[in-house]
Parts: sequence; C-alpha cells; structure tokens
Amino acid sequence: KPLLVVETAYPWSLENNDNMGNLVGPQTELLPEFEPSVDGQRRFLQAELDLLKRVPDGQGKGLFYWAADDITSPRFGSVFENAATFDFEGQVLESLRVFLTPP
Repeated sequence: KPLLVVETAYPWSLENNDNMGNLVGPQTELLPEFEPSVDGQRRFLQAELDLLKRVPDGQGKGLFYWAADDITSPRFGSVFENAATFDFEGQVLESLRVFLTPP
C-alpha cells in the first residue's frame, strides 16, 4: 500500500521567541538520537526520507511537514516556532536541504 508521512516535524531549538510557549518543549518529549538543533532536525527528516525509500515497490510516496512556516510575527505568536523550518528571524534553516537531494 502507498505510504505517506504526514504532519511530521521536529524542533531545531527548545528556545522560545514569544509569550505563547512552545508545543514541543521539554527534552523528554524528544527522541534521544535527534538533538533539538538544526542538524538534529535535518537528521530526523533524513531518517524519515530514508524510511520512505525502503518501502517495498516504491510505495513510499512522500512526506508532508507540519506548519513549516509557522513562526512568530510582529502581530501573532506561534506555539510551533521552534519546530518550523525557519529560524526566529524568518531565515530558512539548513535542515531543508534534505529535500534538495535527488532520490
């Protein structure tokens, strides 16, 4: 059967940039092999993509990142800012490079 990974995400930081708090916060909520860093986020995404490549008969169809752009803005806070794919200043994170490599 076709397999999609949906609503996936991983924090690149445990810091908070607004007064909303973060949906993902304590280190205890994280997988020990993936630290809350840009590199940890990259390695988490790469592990998911590698898993999809191993689905038999090419049935690993894709990955949808949850709220990739959900960062704090001047008017609105975000509970997901530390798991988005942009830093607190809105700059794209290096972890997104995993999507640039050919299958």
